[in-house]
Amino acid sequence: MIPSNTGFIAIDGGAMCGLAVYAAKFASYEYPPSMTLKLLDEFLGLRRFNWIVAAERYDVSGKGRPMSAQVDALETNGAARWISAQWNATFSLQGRAEAKRIMTNTTLRKIGWFKQTKDGHANDAARHLGFSVLTHFPEAYIQLLEGV
Repeated sequence: MIPSNTGFIAIDGGAMCGLAVYAAKFASYEYPPSMTLKLLDEFLGLRRFNWIVAAERYDVSGKGRPMSAQVDALETNGAARWISAQWNATFSLQGRAEAKRIMTNTTLRKIGWFKQTKDGHANDAARHLGFSVLTHFPEAYIQLLEGV
């Protein structure tokens, strides 16, 4: 079980961002970076929670598959890391592939976290949130999947 004083936030950064929040219940959003970061700051200000923040890691090495620079995503992640530090929240970057493998659309639908949006960024944030729960509280992740 996730301790009642622990909250999770996940961000899928970019020109349009996904934001997923779990603090006793789940919600997800899709906003531009400025609103996403404003909401992150507001959620982290809820001091009754020990927050764990995760964001999608972007590698711009140029190796492997062709990639765009994802400047908006990199800037959003940097700002999210800074905001998290101001509130003493745990912050980490996660790989896209791992989150997507663990939290498929089928899984998101099963646990009631799937949200139909124009670009799917809210679901991408939900994937990272689920992966963060698995990373920090594996037993709670299993209970989440089992509907306990």
